[in-house]
Amino acid sequence: MTVTPTTDSGSSMTELQKQLSERTAELEQLRCAIEAQSEENRRTARQLTAYQDQLRRLSLELSLTEARERRNIAEELHDHIGQALAFVKLKVSQFHGNAVFCVFEDSIGEVITLLDQTISYTRGLTLQLCPPVLSRAGLLPAIEWLAEK
Repeated sequence: MTVTPTTDSGSSMTELQKQLSERTAELEQLRCAIEAQSEENRRTARQLTAYQDQLRRLSLELSLTEARERRNIAEELHDHIGQALAFVKLKVSQFHGNAVFCVFEDSIGEVITLLDQTISYTRGLTLQLCPPVLSRAGLLPAIEWLAEK
């Protein structure tokens, strides 16, 4: 006489093993997907860090370039425009008080006043663009100078 296992308990066992096998496969797939996503996240984080570093370098380079340009413009204002205005004022001042030009005395005075205002404005603009104290004395004295202004 052969004993056959009961179909209910054998069938249940086989069904449980099948479900266990399927769940194990699903979990393995999920683990692989999570691992892949984690690696993708790490790669993205490295790229983001690299982009941030690049952005910092570019920002620093831009700031340095801006500072150089401000200094160049300030030097141009001082060395060329400021000097030319001072020279023109000197020449116009020679006419002031001259008997030949006494008819134009008021106009010459107005021109000299306008030249003084323009020279003063140019000096102020030069100081705003690149205070000499910044390049000569450093950041802290420049900040103190700016606070006094």
